[in-house]
Amino acid sequence: IFDTVMAMVIFVNAVMIGVDVEVSAHSGSSSLAFTAVGQCFSLVFLAELILRLLAFKINFFRHSAHLTWNCFDLALVLLSFVDTIILLSGTDFGTSSVIFAAVKTMKMFRILR
Repeated sequence: IFDTVMAMVIFVNAVMIGVDVEVSAHSGSSSLAFTAVGQCFSLVFLAELILRLLAFKINFFRHSAHLTWNCFDLALVLLSFVDTIILLSGTDFGTSSVIFAAVKTMKMFRILR
């Protein structure tokens, strides 16, 4: 059940990213609502990662048939966290939008899982 729920969350997240990209293309920037929704999805994925780490412990990184996806998910969560810190700091290093765009693109690949 957990994997099915997370698959649905990944699908909905991918749809939301697609809608956000479309809206941003027409308006020139992402709305605060899409940013907030994206942050909520990031929290869900962080919770998923924590639950998987608690369930699988060190085997999350060893002897796992899903090692590549686990590392990919870890990288996505970490990049989302870095982007959130940059966003909340109000400091624009010129990197936040690049990281955010990269994370969005990488999240779209999660649907392949």
